[in-house]
Amino acid sequence: MREILDIVDTFERVKRHGKTGVLASVVRVEGSTYRRPGARALFLPGDEVIGLIGGGCLENDLLLQAEKVRKNGRPKRIGYDNTSDDEIVWGLGLGCNGKVDVLLEPVGPGQPGPLEFIARCLKDRMRGVMATVIRSLDSSRLASRWMCDAGGAVQWSSNWDDRVDLSGQVAEVKAARKPQVVAIRDREILVEPVELPIRLLVVGAGPDALPLVTFADRLGWSVEVFDHREAFARADRFPGARSVSVVPVKDMARVVQTDRRTAVVLMTHHFLHDCELLRGLLRSNAGYCGVLGPKARLERLLDTLKNNASASLAQSRKRVKGPVGLDIGAETPEEIALSIVAEIQACFAGRDGMPLSRKAGPIHA
Repeated sequence: MREILDIVDTFERVKRHGKTGVLASVVRVEGSTYRRPGARALFLPGDEVIGLIGGGCLENDLLLQAEKVRKNGRPKRIGYDNTSDDEIVWGLGLGCNGKVDVLLEPVGPGQPGPLEFIARCLKDRMRGVMATVIRSLDSSRLASRWMCDAGGAVQWSSNWDDRVDLSGQVAEVKAARKPQVVAIRDREILVEPVELPIRLLVVGAGPDALPLVTFADRLGWSVEVFDHREAFARADRFPGARSVSVVPVKDMARVVQTDRRTAVVLMTHHFLHDCELLRGLLRSNAGYCGVLGPKARLERLLDTLKNNASASLAQSRKRVKGPVGLDIGAETPEEIALSIVAEIQACFAGRDGMPLSRKAGPIHA
């Protein structure tokens, strides 16, 4: 997520200066590849590149191809076959035994396209879906695009064929949260979700919250910090946080709003405060709930809730991650923060955090 945020921010700067960049998007892969469909990089004048789609191995050639696209203003699809000996002779051997197709398209002032749509989805915290023609017998259709946000607002490029019905594919992509390539009429279309960054709510602004906020910000997550103590809940202590708020514990459940893309970590180091906060957290729709501290402490918290006529809440034990984080032998605040962000990432990706060396089959589905 940090990568697309950097690309969007850089694109806005490029537009303000009246310059044109070239957006490179991975649109199809086959076999083992460094990135998957939907990965992007922005190529700027002066050989500046924001993002990475080929592990650094394709970027040199893509720089040359991007300059051609920038000059003629026409999108272009390029294929790299890393299973061929010719590629190794050419000097592009990736070590990944796969094929990658990349769509290059000019982006800049007067050329509305995917980055404006992605920027709006991020700003409004609203999911969306984009459909892009990645192959067509009619070359004028290449890179034509249809976009729809979660509010139902639809927009498309002037060369989009409005006879194309993608309702079925859009529903599937929304549900699976993964891109898919479909063949319709005489063209191939990449249908992909525009996902939102994970929203991390850190409740407790003690010293051990600092590395957690820093790591999460580096990943491009939207981080909010809450504490009832003014001396701790200060914006200058958490430069990576989107907001830092002083909220009384009794008001926290009312003030802290969540959605399924939200992770909440309780780290107040105060049993009674955590008990009150956990009561509200278990009623929320947060996609991830974590409580700092040993397992015995969490069991005591849940027992307290149960004894206070909240038996139904105690049944939500499986929702709560406690001790929070993955088992990586963490001891220091930085190591603990690393284990927490790793578990949150695995949770939202639908993975269990197992070592890849033990995984049977390919890394990606």
